[in-house]
Amino acid sequence: MHRNSGLIAMAEEALAHAQGRLGDMAVVALAVMLPLALAESRWVPGMELLAPVTGIAGILGLALGRSRRTSAWAWLGAFLAGMVLSLLAAGGVFSHPAEALGRLMQGVRRLQWWATVVWLGGSNDDPLAPLVAAGWTMWTASL
Repeated sequence: MHRNSGLIAMAEEALAHAQGRLGDMAVVALAVMLPLALAESRWVPGMELLAPVTGIAGILGLALGRSRRTSAWAWLGAFLAGMVLSLLAAGGVFSHPAEALGRLMQGVRRLQWWATVVWLGGSNDDPLAPLVAAGWTMWTASL
């Protein structure tokens, strides 16, 4: 009888641990589904490029949330990292890693041009700016 209770306790512990990991996987999966669902709406071309951004945000949010020593600076850094990752993803850096630096610089130039045109009262239909904005918003929500 004593031996079975030890096995049952071990099984319960393993199940509890697995349930925690299953919950973590569900959080990350839900985060990744957000840009994929928006991509289906064809709201902004390239929305599917943001799936890695939201996945990373979900994982980082879980890690920061569990840490006992997470400072406000860590959360601020994570929040700002979302802008960089959103630009990298929207610019296609993850899908073409060999051209990463060129694509990053091109993305920065496109955002500068978009901001200049908008500042001067014009309009610009470049999808990069709304894609980066959506990425940062989804990063924040997933984090």
